[in-house]
Amino acid sequence: MKPLSFEERLEKLESQIAFQDKSIEELELIVTENRNTIDKLQKQLHLLGERLPETSILAAVSEEAPPPHY
Repeated sequence: MKPLSFEERLEKLESQIAFQDKSIEELELIVTENRNTIDKLQKQLHLLGERLPETSILAAVSEEAPPPHY
């Protein structure tokens, strides 16, 4: 296998850089989408957390009847 010429090496490096640039752009889009999704989910979780005490159907422990085996 003969060594690559300077032009071939340069072309190979340029190709790799172009591929890496494209990959980085795609990853940035994915990270941005995930950040937006996480923000939305955090807002929904916060709203549910605020509403939970208002709509809780669980009785307080002191209000619950003891189990039948007592």
